[in-house]
Amino acid sequence: MGKLWLATPEGLVLFVPSAALQNRRWYYFWGKRYLKDNQVLQVVAGKNEAWIRTKAGISLIAFEPYTLEKKSDLFLSRIRKRYGYVSGWDLLRPGDPSSFRLRTDDNDGLWTSMYVAAECFRYQATHSPQAFQNARASLTALLRLVSITGIPGFPARSLIHRGDYLPAGGEWHWTSDGQWKWQGDTSSDELVGHFLAYWLAYNLLPDNGDRAGIRSAVSSIASGLIEHNWQLIGYGGKVTTWGRYDPAYMKILVPRERALNSLEILSHIRVAYAITGDKKFLDAYNTLVDKMGYAKNVQAIGDRTDPVNINYSDHELAFLSFYPLLEAETDPQLRRQYQAAEASLWHRARSEKNPLWNFIY
Repeated sequence: MGKLWLATPEGLVLFVPSAALQNRRWYYFWGKRYLKDNQVLQVVAGKNEAWIRTKAGISLIAFEPYTLEKKSDLFLSRIRKRYGYVSGWDLLRPGDPSSFRLRTDDNDGLWTSMYVAAECFRYQATHSPQAFQNARASLTALLRLVSITGIPGFPARSLIHRGDYLPAGGEWHWTSDGQWKWQGDTSSDELVGHFLAYWLAYNLLPDNGDRAGIRSAVSSIASGLIEHNWQLIGYGGKVTTWGRYDPAYMKILVPRERALNSLEILSHIRVAYAITGDKKFLDAYNTLVDKMGYAKNVQAIGDRTDPVNINYSDHELAFLSFYPLLEAETDPQLRRQYQAAEASLWHRARSEKNPLWNFIY
């Protein structure tokens, strides 16, 4: 059987009755991503394409096979244009991809870290030279976020070069040479990304030079957290808005939030010890576990007493923190506690069918 194209005043509908999968039978095309205008006047269909006439002009909808690698290459070219960072683009003219403008994002560090992690996994699985180069380039970009601030142990959210587009908002500071501007008020989300990327790059990439840079960054960030009473201290000696792991802050959080913050700091400090071998990090970690009760706090991470309240961002931060923590932790009892907490979170989140969460679980 063929395809049925339906022209409507509000977009284009395609029905493929022969598709084997239910979710491949119906397609809906609306908006400037697909059409010149939503009022479809005529469809001229071919085997794997259709020309669409609307009030504003003509569009082509075509189905072309893509491998995952080919699809990925479209995005990798963008990363190389932003100094190795995963960030966003703006379209200055709606519907016109040629009008794109690169921009920064509050979570450049986190998104870039997830990309580094992905390329580390790809390199380990395939030994692809391109995966190795991609991972190293964006790892270097991550490490630069730590060094560019001039504040020991404090990574920037993002950075731009003089003359780059600077979006409104955010806390920005010039470097001493006046050539770069970096974004402060870094959040705990960014630290989650950094430590995940550092852990995977340290263990999966073969270059000892990379490992030296990672050890320095990890030691610097973790030392800063310990020295400042479990707080992330940024520009002007001020604690950042979302950079607190201290006991006083934990007391004002609901159990689920307290569990996440406890998980994050435990993961960071345990990773710091595993990478550096510095006993001060093990001592600090044991203090969090034994004296401050942070490991016990983690047990509430999958709290299901409020089933309506699902925070997808928190799920992301939790799973990305569990992964390095469970690889680094060697104490059998603590591992069982963390695994039980992770399992409870996964059972809460499993309906999302997120492949990464399933893989980590």
